[in-house]
Amino acid sequence: MITLEEAFSNSYQSNMADIVENFKWIMEQTEKDESKRCAPAALQRKMQVYRSLYDALQNFTLPQLEKWQFVEFGFTGDALVLTLCTAEEDSMEVEEEEEIVSRITYDVDRVLLRAEDWLTIEEFAALHDVSPVTVRLWISKGKLRYAKKHGRAWRIPSLQDKPPKEYGVVQYYLTDTIHIDGFPLVALSDEIILSQSRSKRYFDGVFSNTTTDMREIVPLTREEVEALEYALLFEEKAISEVYHSYMAHVWE
Repeated sequence: MITLEEAFSNSYQSNMADIVENFKWIMEQTEKDESKRCAPAALQRKMQVYRSLYDALQNFTLPQLEKWQFVEFGFTGDALVLTLCTAEEDSMEVEEEEEIVSRITYDVDRVLLRAEDWLTIEEFAALHDVSPVTVRLWISKGKLRYAKKHGRAWRIPSLQDKPPKEYGVVQYYLTDTIHIDGFPLVALSDEIILSQSRSKRYFDGVFSNTTTDMREIVPLTREEVEALEYALLFEEKAISEVYHSYMAHVWE
């Protein structure tokens, strides 16, 4: 019978050689997958970020890990990160493949490595073969969710893709109280989920607070969604959730 410690070792990354090898595989797969839908120039710039993190890994010394700690690669929308994580022991279960599943705590203050690259509006437009006017329009509608204002100019991460044609679902986490004119529920929320309704005639805005158990669903027009997302671009306390974990099983 496999022990919990052995199953944990099978499942999570805590060895530097394995970490480097896994990221090399991630980088190769990303380049292969992205080449099918990404403009060549944009893909080349994006892969520079991956190679930057890969190079940093070659000279990185892993800190001493405590029991049930491991490291994981992730994509945060504007950067690639290597983050310290902790598996919650009381939630661990060993699967038939002798791997472990567990709830994961992401120690957000323990980002060990970070790789990012920022573009001007003109650079982003050239990479994606559109005009700067189009990119400014995307920003004004809140469609480039990781664009940031640096002084009087906008900067966009090279990891950001062109906005998809379909809206999809976006989730924002609010780390502090935010006031946005016209949207009073924002000040009461710590989480906002926006999605297009099934009829596609309007959007659903789900405003919730995990502390007070508040949950309000509000129909929104496209113009209202665009105004809200544009306002959230200016709020450092609003985090658009697109975190993708490249390693680890997450069980909820």
